[in-house]
Amino acid sequence: TKGADKISRTENSAFFAGNGVNKPKGLLTYAAWASAGVYERDKIEQINSGAATTFTADGLIDTQASLKEAYQAQAIWMMKRMSFGAIIKLKGADNFYFGPMMLADGVPTMQLLGKRVIFADDMQATGTGSNLIAAYGDVGRAYTILDRVGLQVLRDPYSADPYTLFRLRRRTGGDVTNFDAIKFTKASS
Repeated sequence: TKGADKISRTENSAFFAGNGVNKPKGLLTYAAWASAGVYERDKIEQINSGAATTFTADGLIDTQASLKEAYQAQAIWMMKRMSFGAIIKLKGADNFYFGPMMLADGVPTMQLLGKRVIFADDMQATGTGSNLIAAYGDVGRAYTILDRVGLQVLRDPYSADPYTLFRLRRRTGGDVTNFDAIKFTKASS
């Protein structure tokens, strides 16, 4: 299971930051639209967060509002856990928190503006300008993952005598196939 875990972590990183050469093309590798609201093929719209290195409530609302209605039903937020922590600390001038925890059957659920939050450690962090600090959209329709043959395990008893080595291989690809179905929040004012 250690091998499968290592392959899984490597794939997840590639789905976010892979360059497309012998690995999936990552979500975070696409350029931004030149003009807000004007669709461009092979680019993903990036909405400014409203602050140089972190989130603002207005920036999050703008990101959610920029996604077309056809993708809102299945839309989720993806961000680092620390980014979500920064969001739930946001307060208005009245000293009330912007992102209260939602309770479902007495258990807190991770939601933001009524949509589920998925923690993705491979998203970029707050604290640095121009980082893509959150993604919002219908990820299932935006990004396609192909798995050609699944996980292959080859037993190699000859190369490390007296030990038996196992070589693991997986052929996986991924790419954005619907550029309208996802938006990014970019740390920028």
